[in-house]
Amino acid sequence: MRIVGLVVLCASIASAQTRAEGTFTAGAGASVQFPGDTLEAQTAFDVLLERGFSSSLTVSARLVALVFGNAAGAFGFQDLSSSVRVQFRRPSWDSTAVYLELYPFDSRRVRSTFDFANYWGKPLRPRGVAPLLTAGVVHRNFSIWVAARTYQQYDDQTFEPLLRWTGMLGAGVALSSHLNAEMILTASDRGDVPGLANQGIPTSVIAAGGSARISWQTGGGVNAVRDPASLADDPDRFARLLTGDHYETSRAAWVGLEGGVASQNLEDPEVFGKTRRELTGYVDFQARFRVESLRLFASVRLKPPQFIRFDSPGASPYKGFPAGTVTQDEVAGLFGIDRRFARSGLVTGLVLRLSRPANFKSPSFSPGGNEPLALAMGKVVVLSDNGFAILPAGEQAQPRFQATASLLFNRFEPLSALLQAGYDLDPNFAYFLDANAAPRRVLHHGGFVSLFIQLTF
Repeated sequence: MRIVGLVVLCASIASAQTRAEGTFTAGAGASVQFPGDTLEAQTAFDVLLERGFSSSLTVSARLVALVFGNAAGAFGFQDLSSSVRVQFRRPSWDSTAVYLELYPFDSRRVRSTFDFANYWGKPLRPRGVAPLLTAGVVHRNFSIWVAARTYQQYDDQTFEPLLRWTGMLGAGVALSSHLNAEMILTASDRGDVPGLANQGIPTSVIAAGGSARISWQTGGGVNAVRDPASLADDPDRFARLLTGDHYETSRAAWVGLEGGVASQNLEDPEVFGKTRRELTGYVDFQARFRVESLRLFASVRLKPPQFIRFDSPGASPYKGFPAGTVTQDEVAGLFGIDRRFARSGLVTGLVLRLSRPANFKSPSFSPGGNEPLALAMGKVVVLSDNGFAILPAGEQAQPRFQATASLLFNRFEPLSALLQAGYDLDPNFAYFLDANAAPRRVLHHGGFVSLFIQLTF
């Protein structure tokens, strides 16, 4: 059993009505994991300053950063999509504004999908920062934006620094007072295929894809479920976990269908020195309902192994699946429920998740290939974008079960606190006893307990 205790203290201070307005948020956290007796700590900062230089021009700057360390003496600093935004809007313009926004360090907030649980398109093998510049126009019920990202990557042969690029185009339209449609297109040069570059064969991993979402809402909509797993890559995850919902109306709903396709050219495992494109995609359906103080959540996600591994491409690095590979998509279902008790200011909730993990089985490789021998031993379960588990021959991937219970307190405006406890049961882990033995399947189970506290001044 793994137990994690996490305490996050957040303070938010808003300035008075001066020429420059802003907010300041600071958070501190600590976690303890058992077994292993490891101790980790983190401090987060979120500073927002905004100033109007005229009736038309507004400039805002947001600094979001995380400092973390552990008992072993390791410390680090991580930028969480800090940005500077310039917005221009003439009083004579009818609900129209143009803006320019720069993310000088980390730009994950501008992404190729809508829900962070479906995130893809991260820079491959980046060195240092990955700045992004975006420009957009907002007009009444329509918006459109373009973005360009660049980052540095070392050449695999000369070790000289090279710049890679990503271009994005996004748009959204309100089809009615309840119905919205959005889309994002992405194209990216992700660098050379390492296995071919090391042999003096110049190639490039060019990725391209698009995502679209159509959503319907009424009664002001419903905020997302408090699920730590879905918010793991979200720069605003702590704020989203602690943000209460809107209860102005007796009934509310939000229903969304998101999907997308993406492809990139990887090393061809059957033709030496060549690449081929590998196409993949995903589907994500979410429904949220509220009746009085009771909220219900349901979602279904479908992801092939190629999509989960899109930012760590290939079974072998940067190499496509050989012909005859049999794949199974990840199918994950989530059900959540919570209820608000207005008199006490408590919100109790429960999230249940059942999933069949993505997996694949590759045939014995043809002569001249270098497919790992392990891939011919049994099905390979895709645990994450960079994690595998190789099952014994003949065994199938089994469902994974996760549960999270939460208790939110937000009766008083200056104070809110969230207590969560979870359990994870995954029968898809395996390990090798020695180099000559077949893998042995094990049952992995663990849990966590976390506490988040926020103060607002």
